[in-house]
Amino acid sequence: MSSDEEEENQDTEEEGSEGFGMGVASDLEEDSEKGSDDEGSGEDVEMEGTADEDEETDEEQEVVEDQDEEQDDSDVDSDEDTAVEKARKDVFFAAESSLPASAKNGELDPSLPTTFTQMSLSRPILRAVTALGLNTPTPIQAKAIPLALLGRDILGSAVTGSGKTAAFMLPILERLNYREKNKAAIRVLVICPTRELAVQCFQVGTSLVEKGGMDIRLCEIVGGMSLAKQAQELRLLPDILIATPGRLIDHLNNTPSFTLSALDILVLDEADRMLEVGFEDELNEIIRQCPRKRQTMLFSATMTDKVDELVKLSLDRPVRIFVDPKRATAKNLVQEFVKVRERQSGG
Repeated sequence: MSSDEEEENQDTEEEGSEGFGMGVASDLEEDSEKGSDDEGSGEDVEMEGTADEDEETDEEQEVVEDQDEEQDDSDVDSDEDTAVEKARKDVFFAAESSLPASAKNGELDPSLPTTFTQMSLSRPILRAVTALGLNTPTPIQAKAIPLALLGRDILGSAVTGSGKTAAFMLPILERLNYREKNKAAIRVLVICPTRELAVQCFQVGTSLVEKGGMDIRLCEIVGGMSLAKQAQELRLLPDILIATPGRLIDHLNNTPSFTLSALDILVLDEADRMLEVGFEDELNEIIRQCPRKRQTMLFSATMTDKVDELVKLSLDRPVRIFVDPKRATAKNLVQEFVKVRERQSGG
């Protein structure tokens, strides 16, 4: 090979090696630049993701703030509703601050009378309760009797067997002892849901009158008895009338000259039971026929919406008395039932 050819080959190899080396460097530079671009784009993505997360966090915080505002608004509305309801009740019911200490609903209030002699009752009444063995007043009696003697309207919630019959009967007899005896009139009306309860109330009142030697006449008007005989008794104008709603309405509509225009005291005993058995219309009619100026005592074991409507219709700024609201019956009351078999024919 000539010297000229060797020089050409060397030049060619140098150019090739230089070209290969330059190509790799350029590729590496391009890859490096591309990588840096990718890293930059990755950083952009991360920045965008962070921004999105910040936006989502802001949105969630705004939602939480909105919920808090809604909760605050609902709390405010609830407080306003409670305040309105309380104001309504304060207007309708008598304020406890205006009542004697014995009338307030504190648990075991030491100011409550512990004996009947502390209630300023007359001697005939004290003689009657002593003869019947009523030594210590029950909670409903200790709270209701002083208020009833003041002529206040009463809304009492007491369980069966708590002594509520004596709670309204004793102050009624006390007031009747000082009535104008030369003017005969039906002054007291006691309405009971069933015949059995009316008979029981009549027996309690009669026993108190007899044991106390009081000149007070009672009459019971219930179903299952002669209408003509009851009408005759009504003409004699008894002082206390004890009746069931249905039979009383019957006499108001059909017995001549029988009215409730001279009534001083109205008692609705176990009002919730009367409403449960469908006496709502009868009770509304009876209340409408009673004088507006009267004392009303309503007793109910439960306080339903219908009872609340009856309270609004019949009572005037009543005093609320609640005794043993969690009990269905009195603590020491014994309840029994008798199972009766149907008699077979020919037996």
